Amino acid sequence: MIRILVVEDDERLNKIVCAHLKDSGYEAAGCLSAQRAYDEMYRQIYDRIISDIMMSEIDGFEFAESVRQVNHDIPILFMTARDDFQSKQKGFRTGIDDYMVKPIDLQDLPPQRDLCRDSGIFLFADQYTDVFSRRCHKISRLCGVCGGDRKSCQAVQQYKWTVL
Repeated sequence: MIRILVVEDDERLNKIVCAHLKDSGYEAAGCLSAQRAYDEMYRQIYDRIISDIMMSEIDGFEFAESVRQVNHDIPILFMTARDDFQSKQKGFRTGIDDYMVKPIDLQDLPPQRDLCRDSGIFLFADQYTDVFSRRCHKISRLCGVCGGDRKSCQAVQQYKWTVL
């Protein structure tokens, strides 16, 4: 079973997201801070991370950066109220895989939403997709295969999902 760690300081939203993931067949654990998430990741191995950006003490950028220093492969999705281009750009440069702006539709979370790193296939949605969000949807047309490795993923992101 896929284990997902939810790092969200809004306790109510954290519980809602975890409950939705569990109802969808995932194992989910919620942490209200990045520090608690570090402790949880030390105790348990997770397959995916969903994290907020704006948290006290350690923000999502610093959290994602520190996770990337020890694990280059775990998919990280930011779920945040920050919708400015600079935050999205900083997130992707930090090494996240996807970015969702609150309020979110729970149907956009797994299993309906799969991160590129899981399948090793990059997909390009229709021409109206926001290229800065770099969203991947299995229902879209194939534009390239990265084999799941980080360098290929970054190369495609650098070209803003240009069809290969």
